[in-house]
Amino acid sequence: MNAGQPLRERTVTGLHAGLADRVAALVPRDAPILDVGCGSGAWLQRLRQLGFTKLTGADHDTAQFALDGVRVCPADLDAERWFDDAPSYRLITAIEVIEHLQNIGNFLANAQRLLAPGGYLLLTTPNVHSLHARLRFLLTADVKQFGRIGDVTHLYPLLQSTARRLAARHGFELAAQWGFPASGDAVAARRWVNLAFRLLRHLLPEPIPGDVYCLLLRKP
Repeated sequence: MNAGQPLRERTVTGLHAGLADRVAALVPRDAPILDVGCGSGAWLQRLRQLGFTKLTGADHDTAQFALDGVRVCPADLDAERWFDDAPSYRLITAIEVIEHLQNIGNFLANAQRLLAPGGYLLLTTPNVHSLHARLRFLLTADVKQFGRIGDVTHLYPLLQSTARRLAARHGFELAAQWGFPASGDAVAARRWVNLAFRLLRHLLPEPIPGDVYCLLLRKP
C-alpha cells in the first residue's frame, strides 16, 4: 500500500490538477465522494491532499489500489448493479472510464442511484470534437484514440449530442462541459502541429478544444 509517495496518474498530464480545482469549488470538504474506475487511487490521493475526507473508490481490480485509509469497493462497471451503497454521494467521478464500458446508459443509471439529490457526476473521456480529431477522421476515417492508434480497450466515443440525450434520459441536468487543455493543444503532438491548429481555429469552429471532453452532470 501507499506510504505517502505520489501515485502515478494514468491519464493526460495535468488533467487531475485541472479537475481538482473545479471540485474544490464544487462541493465541501466533508462531502462523500465516489471515484469509479479508481485504479491505483491517484485521483483520490489528490483529493485527500486538498482536504476531502469522505472518499471511496470502486474498481473491478481492487488489488491495484494503493491508497491507505480509503475504502475501495469491488465493482464490475458493466454489471447491471455495481454495489448497494445508499444514495448519499455528493460527487461521483469517472476519469477516462466510460469509453471502456459496453453500456454507458447502465453506467448513468448506477450513478443516478448512488448520488444524493443535488449531487454531481463528473465524467471525462477522449474528445472526438477537437480539430485534431475531426481532421484525422476527415483524412483517414480513423477516430482519434479509438482507431488504429490508441488504447485497444476504448470502445465507444461520446458525442455531445449523445451525452445530452443520455443525461436527460437518466434524470440528469447538464451543469457544464469543457475541453482539456483549454488551449486546444494536443498534449502529445509536436509543437509545429499545435501551432498549425492554432491557426486553423481562426477559420474553423471548435466548440470543445483539447484532448479530453469533460462533462459535469447534476442530479436534481
